[in-house]
Amino acid sequence: MQQTYKEYATDNPHGYWFKARPFGWGWVPVKREGWMVVGLMMIALLINGLWLNGLGEPTLKQAIQFVLQTTGIVIVLLVICFKTGERLRWQWGLSTRESDATKTTERH
Repeated sequence: MQQTYKEYATDNPHGYWFKARPFGWGWVPVKREGWMVVGLMMIALLINGLWLNGLGEPTLKQAIQFVLQTTGIVIVLLVICFKTGERLRWQWGLSTRESDATKTTERH
């Protein structure tokens, strides 16, 4: 399974930073740039959390600011994923080219 997933991730002729997840809906980073974006997002979320923690007992205004900043970070990540990633689709697992061809011929 791990080898099959590695083949799926490296089969990237369009140079996507993020490919559609093999199970479910969403993306996974498959290029260095995608991993860097995810890492920077995690650092931004950590800094945002440390900022809130450093305030002591946050006021309602500070809590709202934290939520808005976190939402902004996630929105930026989603925009980058939509622009540099594969088109989203629901998937039930890694498919082989042979089974895809069989499914196509069975439908006709």
